[in-house]
Order: sequence, then C-alpha cells, then structure tokens
Amino acid sequence: MNEPELIEKLRERVSLPRTAGVVLGIGDDCAIVRPRGTREDWLYTTDMLIEGIHFLRETHGAADVGWKALARGLSDIAAMGGEARFCLLSLALASWVDARWLDGFYDGLLALAERAGVALIGGDLARTELVMCDIVVAGTVPRGKALRRDGARAGDAIYVS
Repeated sequence: MNEPELIEKLRERVSLPRTAGVVLGIGDDCAIVRPRGTREDWLYTTDMLIEGIHFLRETHGAADVGWKALARGLSDIAAMGGEARFCLLSLALASWVDARWLDGFYDGLLALAERAGVALIGGDLARTELVMCDIVVAGTVPRGKALRRDGARAGDAIYVS
C-alpha cells in the first residue's frame, strides 16, 4: 500500500466530532483547526526524519539534520499560506550520538527557528538504534484563507521550498 492509499484508508476510519473545530483533517499539508471566537485558523503539521532514510550521518552534518527537521514542517505551514508560531520536537538518539553532534543538531534547528520567528516550546527525548526525530509545527492563517490542495487550479504557480 502506498502513502496516498494509506492516508485515504485512515481518513475513512477517522471521524471528527463537529465540536472539535477541525476544518480540515487528514490528507493535506496541515490540519486546520478553527477555535471559537478567533479571527484566525490554526495550522498543525508533523514530519518525521529517520537516519538512513531521510539523512545519512556520513553525508549530513548534525546542524544540517536539525535545520532539515524544522524546515520540513515550516514548508508545510508556508504551503498553506500560514505563518509558523511554535514547534515541538521529539528526538530519539542512537548510542553513537555524542554531545558535539547533539549540540550541532540543536544549533541547526534553533538557527532556523530564530530566522523564522518560531519558538521551540517542548518535546520529548528517547534512546533508540537510529536517530529519529518528529517535529510538530503550529502556525496561523487568517480565518478561511488557508491554501488547500483541493483549491489548486490549472495555471496556478507551484513553488518548492
């Protein structure tokens, strides 16, 4: 089963109560949540980075991996016309990771966070056989103005970040 098929199958199984404020759930770059009484919608995205699949330690420096981890989530928020606000990072470290690599990872992630005006507000740490991280990025967009995949039309410009 490929990713689009898996997403569609999951989408069919998940039902969201109307009271949840979810405007758009599974299947786009971000979920859209509309809190009551606000003028903006909240965008939420998550992205996983796995050693050996999304980066190779032989060719990717620690700072590059940290930067890439956040950049993937920021790209999703931007794709929907939003402005990123904060992020959370779950980081699973392999036994080969030392303090120097970890400092480099956070140097890269925090440099991009500062540049983008995004705060790292928490997360989780664990041990594993391969380095893995999952970034959650939250942002906002004016109410009803999120750029959705189903709104794309022939002739629209496509950008890659």
